[in-house]
Amino acid sequence: MTMKQLSAEYRNSAQLLRRRIGELTVLISEEGLSGTEKALIKSRLVILNSMLTDTLAIAVLTKRYYERGYRRSVRFTI
Repeated sequence: MTMKQLSAEYRNSAQLLRRRIGELTVLISEEGLSGTEKALIKSRLVILNSMLTDTLAIAVLTKRYYERGYRRSVRFTI
């Protein structure tokens, strides 16, 4: 698998994360949920948004990995 193919996989994963975030956002606005259930959904949304941010950043990194002059994020370097 090439880095560009890997980038496409990360973009697909980001789409799935966006979809789930959308589902949970709609769910949290529904009435009938207890405060505890809403808090759990909000907590899950925070985690999913963080995962989405990282997934998109890695998608860009893997897509542009071999480009000359591309400045990689310090977050993903050793």
